[in-house]
Amino acid sequence: MDKAKVVSTPLAMHFKLSMKQCPSNNDEKEDMKKVPYASAVGKPTLCGYTDSDMAGDVDTRKSTSGYLVTFAGGAVSWQSRLQKCVALSTTEGELIVVVEACKEFLWMKRFLGELGCAKESYE
Repeated sequence: MDKAKVVSTPLAMHFKLSMKQCPSNNDEKEDMKKVPYASAVGKPTLCGYTDSDMAGDVDTRKSTSGYLVTFAGGAVSWQSRLQKCVALSTTEGELIVVVEACKEFLWMKRFLGELGCAKESYE
């Protein structure tokens, strides 16, 4: 134990581990080797976030919008730029960026499916 090092554990802090959860015989150990890590702890999550301001550019009155797509907690795709048209309301400005983000999100979902990381639901 004097050479033990701190590591990141994919468990919430309130979970308590016990020796009863560990495989105790050779059959259980062999069964445990067959379980992929991703299915034991759950597949990494694909999340998307968007935001837009209202007429942020004082010269053209165009809104600045952006989105961020994360996978397993890390940013994998993002964009921030002026919108191509002038939004007449904050709702329209938000809708424009949501459409752009959905295109990227769907592309990322298909890409992860090709890699074998597809899920039934996303955030």
